[in-house]
Amino acid sequence: MFLKNLRILVAGILCIVSTAGLVAATQFTAFEATIAAFDAEVASAVADDGAGCVTVAVFDGNEIIWAKGYGWADIEKRVAATPMTIGRTGSISKSFTAVLMMQLAERSVLDVDDPVGAYFPESDGFADRPADAAPVTFRMLASHTAGLIREPDLEGAASGPIYGWEDKILESIPNTRFQTAPLTEYSYSNIGYGVLGLASSRAAGVPFMELVTELIFSPLGMTSSTFIINTPQLAER
Repeated sequence: MFLKNLRILVAGILCIVSTAGLVAATQFTAFEATIAAFDAEVASAVADDGAGCVTVAVFDGNEIIWAKGYGWADIEKRVAATPMTIGRTGSISKSFTAVLMMQLAERSVLDVDDPVGAYFPESDGFADRPADAAPVTFRMLASHTAGLIREPDLEGAASGPIYGWEDKILESIPNTRFQTAPLTEYSYSNIGYGVLGLASSRAAGVPFMELVTELIFSPLGMTSSTFIINTPQLAER
């Protein structure tokens, strides 16, 4: 329900923003009212869900026109969240991974229809691979059509320090089963995207986090985006 209402409210905000040249005063009043309703909805949802911390921003083109943090940046110390609070990368890393893959494809470092095993032989070690299955490609992993299960059958697969993620992927592969044959249906897979990131890194011969910083974060001026909190300024947020 929260996501459904969130989509409706965002659609209303975008509708108001898109008619900027019509009736400025009326539009501004409507925008404020929509934002107020949106603000109340998100605040209520975060409080009810116990999400901990959520940051929401509204854009007009490339400009942030409204932003707010909800919940707590530090629950134990009761530090309120702000728009500048840093959160876990989580599944946002999938967007970075897909963009990185396409950038490497544009540079002819890889082809999206290449088998990932050509660059990352360990990826051929998935459990119970169908004998007649097509080789798993970059495109399959990026589109969740490789047929892999969501998570490997490995305790603690999604935990541990970020700097050990590559070893965790290597450990997970033999414990990753096929849910369906490749290219037969959509099957969301977190481990699949981990393999995609490591295979892209192997193809380029550069560590994944360095590649994302060099090709995505730096060109876009994303100075507050990182996989590792490595400065006092970021740690304070």
